[in-house]
Amino acid sequence: MILCDVVICGGGAFGSFVAYLLGKWGVQTVVVSPTPVGAVFEQGLHCFWPSPNDPPTRADVAHGHDMAVSLNDFCGKGIEAFTKEFLPSLFLGAEKNPTKVPSLSAWQPAHTLRYAFESFEKSELNKAVDAKLGLSRTNRQEFFLDTQSALVGVSGSELKNAVHEGLKNFQVQTLEDSVVTLEETSKGCVLVTQNGERVYSEVAILGLGHHTGKLLPKYQEILVPMSDLCCELNGLVPEDVTLPSVLAVRSANGHVAGTLCVSGRNITVRVSGPRFILPQAGVGIDLSSEVPSAQLLQKSMAIHEKGIFRAFAEQLGLATGKEFLERFNLQVTKTSFGVDCLPCDELPLLGEFGRHGRVMGCAGWLGVGYSASAYAATIIAHAIHSGRQTSLDSRFSPRRFAGLS
Repeated sequence: MILCDVVICGGGAFGSFVAYLLGKWGVQTVVVSPTPVGAVFEQGLHCFWPSPNDPPTRADVAHGHDMAVSLNDFCGKGIEAFTKEFLPSLFLGAEKNPTKVPSLSAWQPAHTLRYAFESFEKSELNKAVDAKLGLSRTNRQEFFLDTQSALVGVSGSELKNAVHEGLKNFQVQTLEDSVVTLEETSKGCVLVTQNGERVYSEVAILGLGHHTGKLLPKYQEILVPMSDLCCELNGLVPEDVTLPSVLAVRSANGHVAGTLCVSGRNITVRVSGPRFILPQAGVGIDLSSEVPSAQLLQKSMAIHEKGIFRAFAEQLGLATGKEFLERFNLQVTKTSFGVDCLPCDELPLLGEFGRHGRVMGCAGWLGVGYSASAYAATIIAHAIHSGRQTSLDSRFSPRRFAGLS
């Protein structure tokens, strides 16, 4: 039996950030996660995006201009929260544990471009510029610039290790286990793990993504899993070539994204998408336990050569995506399926999931989990620590689905 103030279900970006803040503030905290806490920082594109991946006009049409602006602002505030709330305290331990703390160069700002190689894509992004949805035009009609820079990490392992060290120093207990049941009453919460551990807490925080439905069944229909293909390529920068340290690029529709990092003479390119080549276009399925086939990888590389690699090439003064790959001898070294989720109404969930105000959480940011999680974590952690929920946006409240059983 474990007694604590707060139990956090899930050790992804959101769970890690919440645990770090609460532990830092002296709140007795336990994290239950089937995978190592912070392992997510070693996956994906290692990027805090400044805006949602979907086209900026999508939310504007579906939910109104104010909501579209709010979603953009949320991601931007996430980058600010990570920079101000987390990195400074992570750097404090540099002298004591220099190998476990992110170096000053580990996370760098990158101008974030969206490319539009088709006429309809250019039209869509020009509308976003005119609507003041976080984009501006560049001197090339194919490229549009996010008004706020992304933050790109050279090494996710450094961040994971720093979070581990911080949680250890703050005496946050971690259980590598799966949550089986969660019961909420007006007096508190009781959580039971697969290994039979019982955790009693004042508050429970959910950071389980689409797995939230395993604990709260109605969210099985609300949170739709979205799988995506992720690839890492590595190569070498010739001695006579100088490259920017980081680049970040997304397609007009956001279904393809990529980052480029240079460390010494080593170059690493990480790309995700496109989902449309996956079964069911990746919608409603969790492929995270499967291995991408050689045929699927070949198909994705052919698409990237005409899209994301071409975008990188043009920024670096090269003619084609093929030339970009050959110039730096880039070879695929890692492939995996990532899975995120999107609520059925395409708006994220943030706030109270329970009936008594003791179960809170965050889910459904689809591909911008680093930045959204950082800001969401500060909101939830401050709400718990201060007892006030002034920063919670009611439009994101899970209680909008209260009528569903």
